[in-house]
Amino acid sequence: MEPSDIQALFRHEFRDLAERFDYIELSASQVALTTDPRVARGGVYVWWRAGQVVKVGRSMPNTRRRALEHLTDDTGGEMSSLRDDPSARLLLFNVRNPDSIHWAFALEVFFERVLHPEVRSKRTG
Repeated sequence: MEPSDIQALFRHEFRDLAERFDYIELSASQVALTTDPRVARGGVYVWWRAGQVVKVGRSMPNTRRRALEHLTDDTGGEMSSLRDDPSARLLLFNVRNPDSIHWAFALEVFFERVLHPEVRSKRTG
């Protein structure tokens, strides 16, 4: 599964709500360096590498910050390796308006169920 497949799944399932989200895709090396203000919003993040979803999660205040914490904490004993993996991507589905944050909860559960990440969330899976 490629990032474009994940985006297509999102657009299909959330078609009527898709415009409430910004989709941002960053390489692992870009994550800490980007100045795009949309990365610091609430929403859902997906860590991906070489055809496999590694981790799905959500953050109400800031998806990039939470996603980076998984690298620092080495969540699942394998996430720190993403930092140096040239195939690694962070996919962000961030809400455009904070009043829409409740849709991020539904998206996280949807992704957890259909993407089968390597590192499962204790909340949803």
